[in-house]
Amino acid sequence: WLSLLIAAAFGAWSYLPSVIAAKGFPAGPTPRGQAAVKGTGGANAGSTVTLTVTGRNGNTKNYTVKIVSSGPAHSGTFKMNMTTVGDTLPLTRTMTVADLMTDAVSCGYCAVYADGYVKTGAKAVCTGDVLVVYDDADESHGAYRIVLMGDLNKNGRINSKDMNLLFDFVTGKKEPDDLQLLAGDADGNGKLELQDISILYPDR
Repeated sequence: WLSLLIAAAFGAWSYLPSVIAAKGFPAGPTPRGQAAVKGTGGANAGSTVTLTVTGRNGNTKNYTVKIVSSGPAHSGTFKMNMTTVGDTLPLTRTMTVADLMTDAVSCGYCAVYADGYVKTGAKAVCTGDVLVVYDDADESHGAYRIVLMGDLNKNGRINSKDMNLLFDFVTGKKEPDDLQLLAGDADGNGKLELQDISILYPDR
């Protein structure tokens, strides 16, 4: 947990393609380098830990952290608060990464990836992003492709551009990929039809 805290604070998240690739998702381009957090020291209250944080650009920083209290051992548990469908996580409203990470789990934690890289904070959650769920012992328990209903162009916003794209799919001018088919199928019948447009974009 300490490595995760420091990595989050200083932007040294490790590149984690293995979790994504294990589910058949693209791992994305290879980064310039591997981010890493290494440390030595004890884990009990009063102990001091020395950490070396290496960013993807190769720069390093050293930190000394004093453990002021130690909690109970990790139980390896997690709890999802959102309903998944197979290997997908359907969303019915736009949200930021911070919102999703708050809402998705109540025990353990999660991370959102796009093209194999972590997304953070106020960035929009998009169709095609991947949510990876971890327990409180840092073990992964599944990777889910995010499907934001109505977000057919995969930019995390729902607007007339998505509606026009869905119309092109309905009329056969363009072919949807598997995620666009899910994001545009509002009534869940496995087809893209005019009624999906009226359901997803009622005010346009």
